[in-house]
Amino acid sequence: MEVFVLMKERASAFDPAGGSAQAFITATLLPEAVRRVRAENARPGTPKRQRKSTASKVSGPTSSLDAVPVMPAVGYGSPEAMEAACDARAIWSWATPPMRMVIGGLMEGKAQVDIASKMNIDRFKVGRLIKSLRQFANAA
Repeated sequence: MEVFVLMKERASAFDPAGGSAQAFITATLLPEAVRRVRAENARPGTPKRQRKSTASKVSGPTSSLDAVPVMPAVGYGSPEAMEAACDARAIWSWATPPMRMVIGGLMEGKAQVDIASKMNIDRFKVGRLIKSLRQFANAA
């Protein structure tokens, strides 16, 4: 659908002397349509790719590291995210199969009662498993 919208918007950009209509659609309109659809369907807050600008090129090396702006690391590559991933891996390797089922249930947003009924155990035992999970997580 997006390709048709672009065909209507850029009808004047097509030059029959430059090639066939199929080549124009495939080489020019289709990549732009894919980019638009991906941008529309991206998760909220996802950074969008910026077009490269020739005006923002660095002319030479900076004289001091103090002149370099601080770039905060956020997302999957941040130190906090990497530390959390290491902690999660340690907890998962320590966890017994019942504890892993409890972790999975908690990650799905289930209540203790629902987790207990799925595991066919008492809800108090699930509570004790969660308590030991908290103790281990605080120690990690």
